[in-house]
Amino acid sequence: MLLLNLIRRYRPLAGAALALLLGACNQTETPPPATTEPVPATAIPAPIVANVPAADTVYLNGYVYTADPEHTVAQAIAVRGDRIVFVGSNSDARAFVGYETKIIGLDDKMVLPGLHDTHVHVLGLVQPNACDLNSEPLPLEQISAQVKACLDKFPLTDGWLMVNQWNFAAGNQTSKTMPTLRAALDAASKKVPILLRGNDGHHAAVNSAALALATDSQGRRVGLSAATLGTHFPAYREYIGVGTDSTPNGALSEGARLLVNPPDLWGFNQIGIEQMSLLSGVLSGRGITSVQDAATAPAVLPLFENLAQRNEMNFRLTAALFPELSAYRAKGTGLVQIERVLEALRQTRKQYATHALIKANAAKIFIDGVLEGNPYTDPPTLANAAVLRPYKQPLFKTTAAEPGIEIIGYVDLEDEPCRAVQSKPENYSSASQIKKFRTQHGFHPRQCEINYGRLEHDEAFIRNYMRALAQDGFAIHAHAIGDRAVRVAVANFAALRNEFGQQTVPYTIAHAQLVHPDDQSRIGALGLYLAFTFSWMSPNPGYDMLVTPFISRVKNLGNLYDSHSYMMRNAYPVQSILKAGGIVVAGSDAPVDTRDPRPFYHMALAVSRANTDGLVFNAGERISIHDAIAAYTRNAAAAMQQANLTGTIAVGKKADIIVLNQNIVELAERQEFARIAETQVVTTIFNGQVVFQAN
Repeated sequence: MLLLNLIRRYRPLAGAALALLLGACNQTETPPPATTEPVPATAIPAPIVANVPAADTVYLNGYVYTADPEHTVAQAIAVRGDRIVFVGSNSDARAFVGYETKIIGLDDKMVLPGLHDTHVHVLGLVQPNACDLNSEPLPLEQISAQVKACLDKFPLTDGWLMVNQWNFAAGNQTSKTMPTLRAALDAASKKVPILLRGNDGHHAAVNSAALALATDSQGRRVGLSAATLGTHFPAYREYIGVGTDSTPNGALSEGARLLVNPPDLWGFNQIGIEQMSLLSGVLSGRGITSVQDAATAPAVLPLFENLAQRNEMNFRLTAALFPELSAYRAKGTGLVQIERVLEALRQTRKQYATHALIKANAAKIFIDGVLEGNPYTDPPTLANAAVLRPYKQPLFKTTAAEPGIEIIGYVDLEDEPCRAVQSKPENYSSASQIKKFRTQHGFHPRQCEINYGRLEHDEAFIRNYMRALAQDGFAIHAHAIGDRAVRVAVANFAALRNEFGQQTVPYTIAHAQLVHPDDQSRIGALGLYLAFTFSWMSPNPGYDMLVTPFISRVKNLGNLYDSHSYMMRNAYPVQSILKAGGIVVAGSDAPVDTRDPRPFYHMALAVSRANTDGLVFNAGERISIHDAIAAYTRNAAAAMQQANLTGTIAVGKKADIIVLNQNIVELAERQEFARIAETQVVTTIFNGQVVFQAN
């Protein structure tokens, strides 16, 4: 029997019939079918309690997890219009039954408030009609073949082939004929510029035709080459992948992607009415009724506005505004004019100030980039996230066994060969110099560099921009991944709290992949929100080899998860943040990894941090199922400045409610974590209306 089929639907309903229904709901057997014979109008009583207006719908006999701090569980909910008017027992719900009230039995199924995804890229949840690698971990030869096929299948964008959902962190195995990303894409076409959009929003890969289009700061086309890296683009050195001869290998990240002037870097122009119409179904099917778009270009908000006008928007949107800052640079100095940025943000906020479903009262800032290096290149590419200690320089070799590489040692950055390179790097830049050094020492001279990663902006801009946002009343959503970036974010939030007081708008740090213990304590003391993506917290050797060896010394695959290492002790410290007083919220970051926001998969990993082999990623940082639910409900609602409307099942709140096919609290108590990940939403109610019903 499908959940939320009408067990009783009396129009009209007599008080005696309701009493029978309440009794039937408490039995384990399936109740008999509802009678279809009308009840005479003269026999219909008024609502049971005088002066209590009848509800439109009363839901009975559920495991109603209200998501309040006390983990209160009720049996029944009454809804009138778009609001909850009662939460409590089956018997007390009788007060809200009237002539036209629908009575719906829940069969003891679990009920939650509508879920909130506080860090998601909403337009990425649907697939446009364009070339797409679907985040598959493909070797370079398969990537090349699929991209080549796309050239005949899809129209070009201003002469470019733009490819979605390239998995930069898995696959990409080289071959003799395709030793680099550039070679693989050149094999697809040497004439058409090609760009692979990384599924994380930070990486890209291009072919030679695209590299040739790079322009300098004056707009002159100079191309990206070994020569121009030193003469025109030294500031982007960490963001441009190179091969053994120091020639660009096609890998670009962060701001370096814009050097080749690609059209529609983010793919917004690929999203039309057809894709927008699918969004509500994707979200409601996962029980998500509120989202925060984590980096909203103001120009895309009309897409959501039009969706709402067509009555197809079954979710609440908070836009963390992220304008293209380069558009606000002053001529001559090149400095971002912060007041001009704020003026534009104010206009957008005002435009949606009274919208029923859209608000634009938050802003996004990137403090740093990402923490993945690339051990498959030669020399290995370092991550660019800002860290407190310099990145280590591991030596790798490829293997036939998974994950395809192993560690054979580390470069000694303090040894004499590296000191020589560090003192005069210009003497080790030509192909002949590199070859000689490699022959003598067994590694590329570039691996001698001491590198702490980079902040996305200089600290003065970060400080001034965050202060301007706070002074203007914007909530701040700060991307910070490396421990140095987190420290910079925390220091600035502390300054804002000191200047503007504790009772201000929410301040959130997104991701927090690596957090120093000192900053974990400060986060708690400041009451900051931490938006974690829980699915990243399970052991994944293929991915973890891109990160951990560059942060902590790893002897071999066997001690990749050494619990004593700095990386393992401080990676995604969710439980530590909670104990310190920080507020944990959940963000899928979809479409990273997958377009599916899969909230129950995330909850399962929040409480287990385990992979399918039973290996646990720092067991001490696991959280309870109650904390995981809070991250998706009341905490997230507060972070999105709508705790007065959503986040708990309570009288006066919006009737955003979901019903599940199984009880995730009971599953967690039995430590059946894998089953939590399989949880399905059977019904989603938004604004009091059923917007999703499972088949």
